Amino acid sequence: AVDDAQIKDYYDANQAAFTVPPQADVEYLLIGAEALAASQVVSDAAVADFYQKNAAQFATPEVAHARHILVRVDEKASAEDQAKAKARIEAVAARLKAGEDFAAVAKEVSEDPGSAVQGGDLGWFQHGQMVPEFDKAAFALKTGEVSEPVKTQFGWHLILLEERKEAGQKSLDEVKDQIRQRLAQDEAAGKVQEALEQGKSLKEAGEPLKLEPKSTGLVDTTALSGMTGIKPENLPALLSAKPGTVLDTPFVTKAGYVVAKVNESKPQSVK
Repeated sequence: AVDDAQIKDYYDANQAAFTVPPQADVEYLLIGAEALAASQVVSDAAVADFYQKNAAQFATPEVAHARHILVRVDEKASAEDQAKAKARIEAVAARLKAGEDFAAVAKEVSEDPGSAVQGGDLGWFQHGQMVPEFDKAAFALKTGEVSEPVKTQFGWHLILLEERKEAGQKSLDEVKDQIRQRLAQDEAAGKVQEALEQGKSLKEAGEPLKLEPKSTGLVDTTALSGMTGIKPENLPALLSAKPGTVLDTPFVTKAGYVVAKVNESKPQSVK
């Protein structure tokens, strides 16, 4: 038979298994783009003003689309192994200069498992996403040009530049809808916060925007994040708030702004 002392020892040694995670019951309003179409009108002048004052947000970096072939060699490899790897990449370079297709050769010989099956295709990347030696070589190439062998911490590369796009700026026309949506959400969130500060309930604050508050019920943090869209790293602010508290700042989620009120919260506990 198992005695009480053994049970206690097991319990003490396995407290994690008997831990109840923190929980909260949250009432919230989602101020999403769809809900705002009818209720918020943002002028063209306001959109243009935001675009001018926040031009840096709409800058596009210089990007390159390249393929590569990699012959791996460890940085700490012997001089003999280093020389063998260099000879191999030079042999591959000779095949390309003789007119062989870069993608076909990459599939056959490249030792980068992630890109070899795609014919060495690395997709689009901007400055700083690749190791410095690779970055410098790739952005120095002309479209359709293949680099000389390039040495990095991974080994030896040959790089083919497929296409490059210069740094630029998205036009107002490209981003006006995105800006209008953001300004509408900002304005709506401000109105909700203002109504709450005047002592109105979440339901009353949402009425002018035709928004109905939703309730999560008492759930753990995983469910809370899933239901409200609030990022897990922002949940401690909710969990530490006293019941009845409306959080001062709306949470930014993928679906829009979330204004949240804590009805009840329970800290982590052990059964």
